[in-house]
Amino acid sequence: MTPPASLNDEDIANFPPVPEDLEYSSRNSIYQPPIKVQSPKPRLFALIIGINLYENVNPLRGAVADARAVRNYLEAQLDVPEERIHMLLNQSASRSSILAAFARLRDDPYIDKGDPILIYYAGHGSEAIFEPENGHTKTLVPQDYSNDPVKTIYPIPYSTIGTLLTQIAAAKGNNITVIFDCCHSSPGKQCQNTTGTLVRSVDSTLTSLMDRDMDGDVLMGTQSYQKKGGTSDNLHAYILISACSPSEKARENQGRGAFSTALLKLLRTVPPNELRYSELLSRMDQIPGQNPSCEGAHQNRALFDGKVFFEERICHTINSTAENGRFFLGSGAIHGITKGSEFSLYESADNLSEPPLGHIKVEILKPSYAIMQPSDLIDLRPTTTSVIAVQVKAGEREDVRFYCPGDEEYLVCHEAFISVTGNPSNIGWNIAMVETPDDAHIKIEMQNSRVIFFIKDPAITQYGITRLFYDTALVVEEIAPVIKSAEHYFFALNHSVHNPAIVNDIQLEIYKLQRPFMLPAGPNLYQDNIFDLVVEEGDVPYGMKLTNNSSFDLYPNLFYFDNSDLSIVSYYQPQSVGGDYNSVVPLGKNGGTLTIGYGSSRALPLSYYLRDGQNFDIGFLKIFLSIRPADLSTLPQPTPFERSRPFDKRPILNLWGTILIPAIQRRYPRESLNHAACTHCGHTVDPGLDLGYLQIENGDLRCELDIHRKMASREIQNLEKGYQDILAELERRKAELAGLTDISRQQPGRRKNSRKVIQATRGPEDGSSPALADPQHSPRARLSLRMSLSERVKRLLRSKA
Repeated sequence: MTPPASLNDEDIANFPPVPEDLEYSSRNSIYQPPIKVQSPKPRLFALIIGINLYENVNPLRGAVADARAVRNYLEAQLDVPEERIHMLLNQSASRSSILAAFARLRDDPYIDKGDPILIYYAGHGSEAIFEPENGHTKTLVPQDYSNDPVKTIYPIPYSTIGTLLTQIAAAKGNNITVIFDCCHSSPGKQCQNTTGTLVRSVDSTLTSLMDRDMDGDVLMGTQSYQKKGGTSDNLHAYILISACSPSEKARENQGRGAFSTALLKLLRTVPPNELRYSELLSRMDQIPGQNPSCEGAHQNRALFDGKVFFEERICHTINSTAENGRFFLGSGAIHGITKGSEFSLYESADNLSEPPLGHIKVEILKPSYAIMQPSDLIDLRPTTTSVIAVQVKAGEREDVRFYCPGDEEYLVCHEAFISVTGNPSNIGWNIAMVETPDDAHIKIEMQNSRVIFFIKDPAITQYGITRLFYDTALVVEEIAPVIKSAEHYFFALNHSVHNPAIVNDIQLEIYKLQRPFMLPAGPNLYQDNIFDLVVEEGDVPYGMKLTNNSSFDLYPNLFYFDNSDLSIVSYYQPQSVGGDYNSVVPLGKNGGTLTIGYGSSRALPLSYYLRDGQNFDIGFLKIFLSIRPADLSTLPQPTPFERSRPFDKRPILNLWGTILIPAIQRRYPRESLNHAACTHCGHTVDPGLDLGYLQIENGDLRCELDIHRKMASREIQNLEKGYQDILAELERRKAELAGLTDISRQQPGRRKNSRKVIQATRGPEDGSSPALADPQHSPRARLSLRMSLSERVKRLLRSKA
């Protein structure tokens, strides 16, 4: 079948009627419920490292939890066997253990060439200096790191890691994925900022000068060993995914890493075989202050080279008879299908390991069905009446994901969802329902016959906001506007363009303004990429100053995103100039400045308030940067909880960079940086009484105990095996001696020679040491060793009990 041309309105009108409700129509064989087929167990091997408790540097809280979450993802969703996952947590993640674990992957005989390998690290990173060249290098910080001159344990430089990865690739192939959730550079003196957020980095002033030859046994003879202070950049050997750019900080909040949380949220919703490395970062939710990176020569591959699937694959049965060159898929947006999704066709669910018959992709998406267009020739037998469609490529990223229970009392909520996604005027909107609350941006719940909207996006919940401030009645007319506004809100909030050449050269300052002349007063309130203020009585004004140190003239747009009511407010948009007149550049290059809310700017001052009954709020200031005027006049939107005019969504074009700034508004001040303050009332608590932290630490210690028990169990097994080997060797020697004795009895003339052989076996009496007479190999010595091993086994068994 040749791919047809694009559909027009007349073509669509000729399609047979399609059910619009949530249930599949029993009158049409096209719409059969999808079936789940068990995927084969993947041959994926993983090394997972997580370190919270360091011997000599500040502890973390979320690295071990992230490592466990990665393991849970591999076991629960990808069905990776436990024995193929090697975990190093806290004390078990020493420098020598980490290097040995890399070497173990390289030498493991059970890993075939081309098998997927995942290496994940969560913990501290830093920069160090090689002597004598003083070249800087990125490093991972092992649990036993120490700069004590008496017992120096160095960080692990990327040159060593890169060389080991190159060795693994040479032995096992280049299907290697490396994920580092740590900083690349030093954070300065503090590992914790003013909001209590931990940073995964060690101050470079703590790291000693490193000897470039310290890992010579690993690097000797390799090309990377010739480099001075650099990394082994053989990115043909592996894909490297990092939590942030070199100048940024990898943060953790609420006991989890911000990057790992966002990454796993994506991986739980999109099967790895449908996701390419090049799409990974653009599909993740935006992380304030962090711009992850992906490096490698094979970024166009599917994750793990397309060899790993979810534990169960969804198979859709479709009618093989095409209408106007199109196929109907009996699943739509409400089932998680998105625009641009691609599917492979198979004769049956039993033939998924064979080459596909062809491919189709979503052309028109409806709530409960999709119209599919062939993307290549499809080889169907004349007798084939139905085929199986399996998704092989994820479609466009959902702008917002909702979770709504399937209970009957939530039927009105689903009707509201369909009214938005099925409305022809909303073509271009991308909303999806997901199966679990943790994968959603918003969770819908019913309480006292009211619809409550809980926020599940970690970028927001990490600051203490867990729900929208308002709720609605259980009617479609009130729920649908919230769904529509949420789609536009998260689309604009997560639309990001990271351009370090511009963004890193923008200096931001935010000040309280003093009336009546609106002049900056007090300190810069923008610290650690966060704007934190105490809301005062009255309309207190604030102003922002931007300094452009880049070599580009810029046109900034500034908006405020209110997480309490989903409104978007414009704080600053450049002046528009009509006709052929040149527009005025608001933020000139090479040191140009722009003030918003004071000075020569016509923009009004920034102002904030807390609603009655609200002691804490979190919003986002977002700056959109472009090198030419960009019309973002359609970006603002009113809150959906008030009657207002409708709005239209337009694409955001011509952007060169975005900056997202959390704006924290408190009714009460944080009293001390040494105490954790309640995000809602400002009450301070001694961190020593932090029950959550103690629970996490208790869990870490329990996990450590389990690790040591497993290590002791393996050592006991090895000792028992050695014990049995010695017994077998003793029996063999006894048999040899018995045989020699029999020969000497049968041949008296050879007794003299037999005695020499026996004496050589037992060992000489005069103290000489021929090869066969080594005292360490004599039966008496072996018996002594056997008794020693037996005692060690007994002691280990007693300690294990």
